[in-house]
Amino acid sequence: MPSEKTPSLINKDILVKNDKFFIRTEFRELPLQEILNKSPRVFLGVTSEAENILKSLEIETVFDLATSGAFNDATKLLEVSTDFKSVLYQHGVHH
Repeated sequence: MPSEKTPSLINKDILVKNDKFFIRTEFRELPLQEILNKSPRVFLGVTSEAENILKSLEIETVFDLATSGAFNDATKLLEVSTDFKSVLYQHGVHH
């Protein structure tokens, strides 16, 4: 469970892009602390099937998702896949 300091880890502005929220309407007014404790289903586009897949990865809350090593690793791979100078790109880890 997230601590009282957890909200500083995730800026609510991250959840907004081009003035469009990525949080389902019914959850938009909740404080960030409560959102962190909710299922990833609070995000638009997260289906019940995706929720079940996330649960199989032991990701049951938004906080779990935000701190997941699996998604952190995927983000790093995506970043290096577009960096032509990176060792991973040069060894074939790219699109």
